[in-house]
Order: sequence, then structure tokens, then C-alpha cells
Amino acid sequence: MTQLAFHPLANIFPLLEGEEFDALTADIAASGLCEAVWLYEGQILDGRNRYRACQVLGLHCATRDYPGNDPLGFVLSMNLQRRHLDESQRGMIAARLATMRQGERTDLVEISTKLSQAQAAGLVHVSRETVVAAKKVLQDGAPELAQAVEAGTLTVSAALPLTVLPREDQRTALQEAQHDATGKKTTAKQTRAVVRRRQEATTVTPEQDAHLKAAEAAREALPKRLSQLFDLLAALATFPDIAQLLLDISPDCYDRVDHDLDTAFETLSRLRTLWKKHRHEAVCHLQDTHQQTSPVPEVSAEPQQPSQPPQTPRRGETGSAQPRAESEDATKQPDKTGADYDTTKFYLGKPCPHGHTYRDTGQMLRRKSKGDCVQCHRES
Repeated sequence: MTQLAFHPLANIFPLLEGEEFDALTADIAASGLCEAVWLYEGQILDGRNRYRACQVLGLHCATRDYPGNDPLGFVLSMNLQRRHLDESQRGMIAARLATMRQGERTDLVEISTKLSQAQAAGLVHVSRETVVAAKKVLQDGAPELAQAVEAGTLTVSAALPLTVLPREDQRTALQEAQHDATGKKTTAKQTRAVVRRRQEATTVTPEQDAHLKAAEAAREALPKRLSQLFDLLAALATFPDIAQLLLDISPDCYDRVDHDLDTAFETLSRLRTLWKKHRHEAVCHLQDTHQQTSPVPEVSAEPQQPSQPPQTPRRGETGSAQPRAESEDATKQPDKTGADYDTTKFYLGKPCPHGHTYRDTGQMLRRKSKGDCVQCHRES
């Protein structure tokens, strides 16, 4: 018997296995092959399971060529009507269809354009979300996950949580979840529980553990709404691969995205304005607090005692000139005003070259544009 290959379009549907295949083989053995196998370009387009059963039985398998020009539609029509596939199985079929491209295979020339996820979902009557989940299972899941979904023993929603684990751990995690199901169909809740247990059991270094505990303690100390704000800002700042995400947005969601983006931009703009105002007020309050709490020497009318050490003469002063009292410097306000100096403006820069400090001037980082501080301006 000549060996026939399976056409790639036929392979988007899973093969019969186990009891279903045994039942088909027994029926062909009892009644013979009732429907011939369809060929397209010398490959089996429909009838792979009938062909396999005939091989097992050693029977001749009748074939005929497909004469139409829509092999994909023919495969879908023959299998969707004949086979009882659940939503997850149809989602896997749509996920395989959505990844096909023109030129990807020379034997797929009948596909003129790449099917989008929404188009593939419509062909097999499932939601686009199911196709997205099935595609992730195909891309990130171990082969055992895809096989279980295609066989109907596992749903896409139950397989999806397992894809966050390393591929080499997914098979044993699936077995653990199936054991927890005690003979019933494994649910998404059970697979999530298995993933959570494995993640919690991951070895953590003492440094990592201390960091995690400190972060958790800080989070618990925050009010709930403030914690939500921090989480939202962090999620926006670290959101990955936005360009790829935009490609997956279907046209029927465009209006919703436009509305939500406009609202989000307005909220973020208002948040930025209020935050700048809050920061400015907080800085001013902190500076006022420093000024009030700074020690100010008591004003004394008595002349300086000879026992006090003489101060170093400043630039422009003679060695015999007596320095002004520190209390007078700290309390006297600048009496010069003009276009080159604004007593209400902050001038940020390097420390005063004459050695004046915050304690001398009573002002913090207030500087003239030419480099002199407030105290230098008073003395000039």
C-alpha cells in the first residue's frame, strides 16, 4: 500500500486517539470503508483517521481528488460538521490558522493572506479571547499541554496558567493538577493553585527575602487607595511591548480605546499638575521649618569681649575692622533692591566663596546671579 502524507490543512484538526480511534477501526472492520479519502496535491486533505484505520486492518483505502478551489473551507466544513469539538479544541484550530502566512510553506499557496485572530475565530465559531489564549499555549506551553487541549481532556483556560512555568516543569505541573482533579476534568482554579504552590516553593536568598518583606511591609503601611495609585503608575511605567499589543486590538474595540485613552490622559495631566503644586508647597514648608528651628544667637548691646577669638577678615575688610555681630546678620533683612537682585527669588549654585553659611545668612541657598550670597550683598 502506498504511503500518503497528510496535507498541512488537514493537520489543523487533531487526530482521533484511544477509544475513539478504536471504535472507528472496529466500524470499518465490520462495515467497510463507506467514504473515500480526499486528496489534494497528492496529500490527504480529509480522511486521515479512515486511512490510518485501513492501515491497521490491512485494507485497501479508496481515494479521490478534491476538485474545488477552497481546500481550507472544505476541511472546515467536513470536520466541524462531523466531529464534536469543544470550544477549546476549536480555539486551538483557530490559533494554528492565525499563524499561517503566504510563503511560509510552498504547499500552502491556496492561502492568499494571513488570517487574523478575529478572522480565524469567526471561521470556527469561538471568541477572539479563546484564540489568543490558545496561541499562547501553542507558543509558550510544553507539547503535552497542547496535546491535552486538542484531545479534549484540558481546557485552554486551565492550560494557560501553566505557561508561566518553565517548559520542563509544565508536564509535571499538569500531572499534579490532574491528580488534584481526582478523575474529573482539570479546572483553571486547580492549575493556578499548582502554579502558586510551585512559585512559593522557589528558593529565595536571604537578601531577596529581606527585600520582599520590606516591600510588603511598606505596601501594607500605605493606605489602600495610595497603594493602588503606586501600582497603577508602576504598571504604566513598565508596560512591555506596547507596539505588539496594539496589533492585537480588533477594530471593534477602537472606540473604547479612544475613549479610555482620552480619559486617562486627562486624569494623568491633572495628577501631574496637582503633584507639582504639592511638591512646591512641601519644599517651601520644609524650608520655613528649617528657618524656625535654626538656632539664632541672642542680640546683645554689649561690645565683644576681648576673650573671644578674632574672626578672619573678609575680602574688602582690614584686619583691624571689627566683624558685625552674627545676630545682626541673621536678623537684618536686605535693604537693597533692584533689577539685578530679587529678595524673593532662589539662586541655586555653589557654596559662597567667602565662607558664609546658612547660619550666617538665615537663608538657605539664596544667591545673587554673580556668585555672591545674601550676606555678601548686605555687606557690599
